[in-house]
Amino acid sequence: RYMMPCNACRCYSLLEVTIGDDGGLPDHSHLREIEAYFVLEGRVALQLNGAHRTLEPGAFGQIPPATTHSYGGHSPGRAKDIPESFTPV
Repeated sequence: RYMMPCNACRCYSLLEVTIGDDGGLPDHSHLREIEAYFVLEGRVALQLNGAHRTLEPGAFGQIPPATTHSYGGHSPGRAKDIPESFTPV
């Protein structure tokens, strides 16, 4: 599932993602976007500038622009989260 209104200006996107134990994204960053995660089920391993955090269901994490980060599943089975991206105007 996803919602991306105002796609032309890339000012907002909202996705629901299911992550397997070996899924996720490697280290990356975004110059302008603020990224945020809300965990629906399972656990998500989040790394911000080398610091590791585990997000449990109901947890919210926000990543400022130009912050190196990665994430992946961190539980048996699957984790579901909603990553959001906001581009400051």
